[in-house]
Amino acid sequence: MRYQAESRRRVVTLTLPLVDTNMTAGRGTREMSAERAAAVASDGLARGSVTIDSGAVRVLRALNQVAPAVAARVTRNS
Repeated sequence: MRYQAESRRRVVTLTLPLVDTNMTAGRGTREMSAERAAAVASDGLARGSVTIDSGAVRVLRALNQVAPAVAARVTRNS
């Protein structure tokens, strides 16, 4: 879908760790504040990035390139 949409629109992938909201309360201790999440998104858009990753998500994306099964297990157990 991304490739089809890119011919007509600018497509940006934003991947964040758990963001501290009412919906995620009690789910983790390393949550990103909503303000920080907005700043990460804004900064990435200002730079013209098409892929914006933050925090541990960068490591997870790299892990997924070399060991997808391990990355899937980490994601499921988070």
